[in-house]
Amino acid sequence: MDLEKDSHALTPPISDLDRLIERHDKAAQLVAEGLRLLTEAIQVCPGFGINKAIADVRWYGDNPARRYTPDVQMAIRRSTWNALLDTSCLPTVMSADDLEKLRKDIASTPPEITRENVVATFVDLYEQRFDSFRKGLVDLFRTLCRKYRSNEAFKIGKRVILDEALSGLSWNSYSSAQDRINDLFRILSLLDGKDPGQIPRAAQADELIISALRAGENTLDHEYFEVRMFQNGNLHIWFRRLDLIDQANRVIADHYGNALAKDNQVHKKAG
Repeated sequence: MDLEKDSHALTPPISDLDRLIERHDKAAQLVAEGLRLLTEAIQVCPGFGINKAIADVRWYGDNPARRYTPDVQMAIRRSTWNALLDTSCLPTVMSADDLEKLRKDIASTPPEITRENVVATFVDLYEQRFDSFRKGLVDLFRTLCRKYRSNEAFKIGKRVILDEALSGLSWNSYSSAQDRINDLFRILSLLDGKDPGQIPRAAQADELIISALRAGENTLDHEYFEVRMFQNGNLHIWFRRLDLIDQANRVIADHYGNALAKDNQVHKKAG
């Protein structure tokens, strides 16, 4: 082949080149705009649920317009419900069981985000907040009371013991002790008229206990309790604010519709 003579056969028409350049420019423009919009969507979406959904999108398929769009929209919905719940501060007064159920409902099939749905949900939760707090308090101290028997009132004493709560210089991952400490601290704070959500993480009970332990201390002095840490991993908790314990006992008595129990005091509970 005479390349010089037949070079016209190897070169597409200028119009074809122009179309390819135009397609490149359009693609680059759309990608830039799409990434800008995607970044904006991530920034304005409440919470971070959208991130994983976008990362899981498969950018191919028979119908490009529907490539996992429902999954991303559902992630935005879940993330928004969780953000609404956290913003409401209601988790601080909800029982652990009620909060876990609500989180599971949000994770599975959350309702659409409409003003009507949001207002109805949070008005209902707000109206039930005292019942939920009472239930959470009773559930916590019931787990800390070995003498508790079903459908029987009990009374909190001056001390509780969490068995095998610690493992070395950390919380025992096979124990529920850290959760119990957090619940105890939250409930005592609420009874004291404080918002647990406003207390810095480093000033919360579980963090203070581990910090003391790692500093070589075996005792934590706190305004609500004295905690003694033992080499076998057990924690002995002595309540200092007995006025708060009296309030808690009245809540328990009210829950069961009984007078304050005399004998069924909290003594010991395996963590």
